Amino acid sequence: MEDVRLEVEEKKKRQARQIMEAIELGVAKLLRTKEPCQVSSMESRIEMCLRIIAPFQASLKV
Repeated sequence: MEDVRLEVEEKKKRQARQIMEAIELGVAKLLRTKEPCQVSSMESRIEMCLRIIAPFQASLKV
């Protein structure tokens, strides 16, 4: 039973890492884009990205 619990926890952590990696790639792409977007300044883009990432960062603290 303990083995199953450990497997589930590891799977959860692995999935959380995969989600964070995908978000980080998306954020990096957003920050690199040269096209104008709704957010005008680089600081605003960074703040927007941090707001997107915050809930996922909390879920990684398992």
